[in-house]
Amino acid sequence: MGGLERFVNNPQSVQIVDDTKYKKEALDLVFRNVEQKKGYSLVDMIIRLMMEDVSLGELNVLTFNRKDFIDLGQDRVFDPNDL
Repeated sequence: MGGLERFVNNPQSVQIVDDTKYKKEALDLVFRNVEQKKGYSLVDMIIRLMMEDVSLGELNVLTFNRKDFIDLGQDRVFDPNDL
């Protein structure tokens, strides 16, 4: 089992968070950003909103595209290749 698989399968490392309450706002922001010639995918926008939600506590993200989230905290965004 590789490092990424071990990390994801460890219940102390990964917590599944329901994203339902973020979807409508994320979709609105995606359309607004398209009009302003900026772009995040819907999934990235949902993740960004979740990272900004202080009620979730310290939310870290595992992604192959760190540059889309790095502005939310370099120490909160991890590349799976680094595990």
